[in-house]
Amino acid sequence: YKDIDYFKETIFMQRGIIKVSLGDLNGAEKDINESIEIALNSNQISINQILGDFNAWERHAYKYLLIGGIYSEKIKNDLQKNNEFINKDFSKSIENFKRAIDLSESERVKKNALFEIGNLYFWKKDYKQALKYFEEALIYKINLDVFTNDLDEYIYAKIGSSKKFIGDSENAIDSYKKAINISLSPNILLEI
Repeated sequence: YKDIDYFKETIFMQRGIIKVSLGDLNGAEKDINESIEIALNSNQISINQILGDFNAWERHAYKYLLIGGIYSEKIKNDLQKNNEFINKDFSKSIENFKRAIDLSESERVKKNALFEIGNLYFWKKDYKQALKYFEEALIYKINLDVFTNDLDEYIYAKIGSSKKFIGDSENAIDSYKKAINISLSPNILLEI
């Protein structure tokens, strides 16, 4: 990177994150994609990389996780308007979540991306595919602290619902019990 490219990349990324929080998904998508494009077109190493301040691959993985989430939010918004999710194309979301998985060494990024892919299939009522991604997400264990919450409670609840919808009621109940046992919320099953 040239240092100016690094700063441009960072500014577009931050502006994209702000736009997500403001609900401007199209603007966020544009800015985060611009950040990715700047990074991919730069061929020099920045001072920050030399000093080890940032892991470039993790930054890119996080960007793809955000872009996948933006596409998912757009789909959710459409769903709320017309309730026709089954016919929605969510390949862009999945493509970006998979890029995040491939680029990242972070178990948190991988787990979140797999969970989100599972959610997309769940909304599409492809419960077998959803189940596959939810179960894969459980492989990744992330350290908990006061400020973070592991997704396992939600994953188990979604696994339970997926199993229920494919007719595996007995195992669905086991998954629901796991969700309740590890949940910080007494209403976990109402939250899915």
